[in-house]
Amino acid sequence: GTNIDENLILSQAHKFNNHKFIPEYILIDDGWCHIGDWDKPSSSNFPHWVDMLKELKTLNYKTGLWISPFMVDKQSSLFKARPDWIVKNHGKPLNVFVSYPFFKDLTPKYLLDFTNPQALEYLYHCFDNIISNWGVSLLKIDHLYAPYFAIDPKMAATASQAIVDLFGYIKTNYPRVYIIAC
Repeated sequence: GTNIDENLILSQAHKFNNHKFIPEYILIDDGWCHIGDWDKPSSSNFPHWVDMLKELKTLNYKTGLWISPFMVDKQSSLFKARPDWIVKNHGKPLNVFVSYPFFKDLTPKYLLDFTNPQALEYLYHCFDNIISNWGVSLLKIDHLYAPYFAIDPKMAATASQAIVDLFGYIKTNYPRVYIIAC
């Protein structure tokens, strides 16, 4: 689940080292940051983020990281700083979890405006930081359906192109990074 912190990640990494089959990657899943703040981990759960990543490397693990690039949480710095980057429906932020009617308790997540060049530049900068500075070599890119919930159905081709461009950016700039597309 999303209830993770650096102590849990490191303790599991150490436990794996005592098994017969040691995994190549440690994937840090949802919960490492506020959704949308892909450039900074949660300071309360991951106060020593860079040190944790170094320790994983010392233990001979490659690091994987979950990211949902087209979704933004209301608690995120991005949502607060750039509300103009959120797709609106009748003046209100568009909740991409409306497609999950069977889950009544999901906290709303909002759609990043994938047509806004500045928002996309922010995403690309985050990927540069995640890969180049943090050394992440596996990306679990989730909720790729989100752009298709844009209000105008004619935006489907633009949504597809935003996803293709994102994958193209990663492949061109970081050809050795593995991607799990969800």
